[in-house]
Amino acid sequence: GMLQRVRVYRAHSLHALLSVLDDVSVRLAEAQRSAAPGAGPAGPPAASQIKPSLLILDSISAVAGPVVGERRHSQGQTLLMCTGRTLRQLADTYSMAVVVTNHLVMDRTAERLAQEQGAQQQGPLQPMLPAMGEWWRGQVHMRLQLRMQPTGSLDAPRIATLSLHPDKPADGPIYYRIHPGGLFTEQQLPVAAGYSGY
Repeated sequence: GMLQRVRVYRAHSLHALLSVLDDVSVRLAEAQRSAAPGAGPAGPPAASQIKPSLLILDSISAVAGPVVGERRHSQGQTLLMCTGRTLRQLADTYSMAVVVTNHLVMDRTAERLAQEQGAQQQGPLQPMLPAMGEWWRGQVHMRLQLRMQPTGSLDAPRIATLSLHPDKPADGPIYYRIHPGGLFTEQQLPVAAGYSGY
């Protein structure tokens, strides 16, 4: 079945993650050589030889946060850049999509400015930023943020905000409303804090 083609690797640190990515790269290279013409007897490929189309890292902030932290350690930044470079190499070499999830944190600067101006930022509309924003910004070519509207209902529409894409104009984000019937483009949708995949 399809689930038999899913491989799950667990890593709880950036060092362990880089080790896993290196192992994945080696396995893919071996599978590519095995699938080359004249490499072996003809027949259906084994599950381990099927080229994956998607690699998901969930989540970059969970493994990078403890190393990077608030002190902005240079070692953590170096490891983070190495992780991004390795993921791009895997995507380019094996023509696969790479999805890296992140999460949102409070934008303390915007919150402080709002307080200085006498405005109260409360509830789900508080200013939020991606957890690895500046550190991870240069590592991706597309940024998509997923949120829920603050209705309190499980059926509340989901909002997808496209803030970075090679084909997107530089005049602001593009909003999509996610419904059971499909994906719809809308402008100036009210959005709330939620989970973000970057």
